[in-house]
Amino acid sequence: MHHTDGSALAASHDNWRQIVDLRWRKFKRLAEFLAFSVLDLLTLANVAVRTETGCAIVHVELLGDYVLWRPYGIALAAHLGTTGRRVHLVLDELVAELARTDFPDCELLLVSRPRLTHDPAYRARTLRSLRRLHVQETYLASCPRDGIVHDAIVAALGAPAWGFESTFRDRPWLDVAWNRRLYSLGVVAHQGWTHKNVPHRLLLHRLGISAVSHQTAGFPSRPPQPRSTQSTYWILAVGSSNAGRRWPVHRFVEVANWLLAERPHWSCLLVGSAVEQELAEVAARQLRGKVTNLVGKTSLTELQELVGGAVVLLGNDSALGHIAASLGIPSVVVVGGGHHGRCYPYPSDGSVATCAPTVVAKPMDCFHCDWICRYRVAPGAPFPCVEHVDVASVCTALAAVVGQIEDKRR
Repeated sequence: MHHTDGSALAASHDNWRQIVDLRWRKFKRLAEFLAFSVLDLLTLANVAVRTETGCAIVHVELLGDYVLWRPYGIALAAHLGTTGRRVHLVLDELVAELARTDFPDCELLLVSRPRLTHDPAYRARTLRSLRRLHVQETYLASCPRDGIVHDAIVAALGAPAWGFESTFRDRPWLDVAWNRRLYSLGVVAHQGWTHKNVPHRLLLHRLGISAVSHQTAGFPSRPPQPRSTQSTYWILAVGSSNAGRRWPVHRFVEVANWLLAERPHWSCLLVGSAVEQELAEVAARQLRGKVTNLVGKTSLTELQELVGGAVVLLGNDSALGHIAASLGIPSVVVVGGGHHGRCYPYPSDGSVATCAPTVVAKPMDCFHCDWICRYRVAPGAPFPCVEHVDVASVCTALAAVVGQIEDKRR
């Protein structure tokens, strides 16, 4: 079993590195704010603002955030639908397949977040299309807010809006103050470092919508659970949207070999998105044919069905742990400290999911840094808080979860 020596981390600790990085990010964000503001004003200058009867919900986030927000989004869309207004839903195009099933009565407007920030022509076309919707009001459901994407979309829609007070630490005050004026219907504030379900629930409360207590089924059609105790499968997900949050592959392999030896009648499926294929091939080679590699070979719907039929899931801080929780599937997730508590771990009161992921983390005094790390991190390497998690801790957590699963099956 691999153990990490924390003394090397302490030796490389430099607070000044974090301070300089934060100031540089704020300067860069200020320059982007000024440049994008001018571009956006010119883009929308000759597009008339007309008020009609529609409304817009904006949640341009990746898959994991979408899964966490989904029950609150459905509640909000259903509430707005009762008013007889057309509901436009602005989402990241990566979640389109699921959103079409989750929000059948909404008009979806799908945007590419990377192209919105890197392709001026695409940004101009997208913002003009949003302005031409002529909505009566907007509900920004993304928290924390980002100025270049979230606030820009709300500004393009051109209608009074609800939003959140919370923003990212690296946003300059001028950007925050200027864009706050967009939210004339109301701004939802919440105290402290909270799980993402808290602001979503507060927004519903402010709007007079019945609270969402928990994610019971996550998706409209939950696949049947395996009935056989002799032949079943578990899921291994070694990828993550950010290399720094990714636990080393060889450690996942160590844990996988341990579980395959402990439960030889359980097969293993390796899953993930197409961009993780190279990483998955490394894991598959090291596991020497003991897994079935399905990375990049499934649609989101098929991936959901695979997770819903699994006995347990093992992975990084990623969307798959949230999907498993929403489907009532146990999972073990390796988590760092950058956003600790915001997405993982879940609140202990069961308010987010009936089957919360088991989180394995090694607390450090620099947790909640928003991934503005104070340590020297090589490109492509995991952040120290992620690298510091040892194999023994993950095996122990997984053994406890597997034991609970088998106790319930008896």
